[in-house]
Amino acid sequence: MAFLKTAAAAALPLLAAAQAPCCAYGGQGGGTMLADATIVLPGPGGAPGTRASLAPVALGAGVSASGDGFTAVLIGNAQGGPEASNAGWTIVQNATGQTLTLWYGLNAGDGAAPTCSRTSVSFPGFFAPSVKLCCGGGGNGGMFADYVGSYSIGAQRASWFGQNGTSAAMMSVTDVGCAPVTLLGPTSPLGGGAFSFSVQGGGADNAPAAWAEAPAACGF
Repeated sequence: MAFLKTAAAAALPLLAAAQAPCCAYGGQGGGTMLADATIVLPGPGGAPGTRASLAPVALGAGVSASGDGFTAVLIGNAQGGPEASNAGWTIVQNATGQTLTLWYGLNAGDGAAPTCSRTSVSFPGFFAPSVKLCCGGGGNGGMFADYVGSYSIGAQRASWFGQNGTSAAMMSVTDVGCAPVTLLGPTSPLGGGAFSFSVQGGGADNAPAAWAEAPAACGF
């Protein structure tokens, strides 16, 4: 998951005191969220997408069956896991590095095989600063380590945290309960433009271990 600070976000009224570091929904870095997404997806045959699509998305972080931490973005019929999705990506982290797996064109109904890709990088390189859904602390092991600013949602206060040292991705969370509100990104691994996720609900329980796996049709 990698995201962008926009002019609109920068224009929100900022409040003085910085939000304390926290993990999604008050957990330990795992979590499962359902969101509405605006995202550019590849066209037929992998052609660059030309416009953004609206799609349901499931976002998760947890521990794989092999004990490795992961984060996952599942697009389409996302609650059914990778096999039911139309597209998505996972980042799995072990002791030596991270592996990024992505796919699209799954369950398209045209009988064509999905397009899949897998790439690994060794530390100190990475695809995301962390696979833990934690904010703040300036390098505390969370995905969004840098406090950016705070704003009001009615009587509620929320704060933006970013990856300003890397991709400029951002996530806002409520100051009470650390519930994710919005995630923004400059580009997705699927090759599209900027995207946004409006979180509709979720919890601190780890995402299912199966979410760390690529769809079987990818053949990995």
